[in-house]
Amino acid sequence: MAMTGVLRPGHTQLRVLDMAESVDFYGRVFGMIETGRDDSGRVYFKAPEERDHHSVESTRQLQLDRLSLQAQTWLDLIHRATPTSDLAKDLQARMKNWQGDMDKGRVEPLI
Repeated sequence: MAMTGVLRPGHTQLRVLDMAESVDFYGRVFGMIETGRDDSGRVYFKAPEERDHHSVESTRQLQLDRLSLQAQTWLDLIHRATPTSDLAKDLQARMKNWQGDMDKGRVEPLI
């Protein structure tokens, strides 16, 4: 019998408003085990039964290839639009070579 669907999540990223409260919640309520923190304020957890363990550095490497598939669907529309201001022209020009990568050093994900 073929298995389909998600068997278990391997990586999840959440953005939270209150880090201390969230760390307490995920540890106490879900039983997650904190495995590390980085200089950016990120906190890393694993599930109690999780065999895989990513270090802070290996997780950074995983995040380098994040893509927004939803953003990619909008790119054609953005490229075909007729800018009505200098700001819109500048923003459209910035989007010209963007492929949907969500690197924190880029402004395009915020447009």
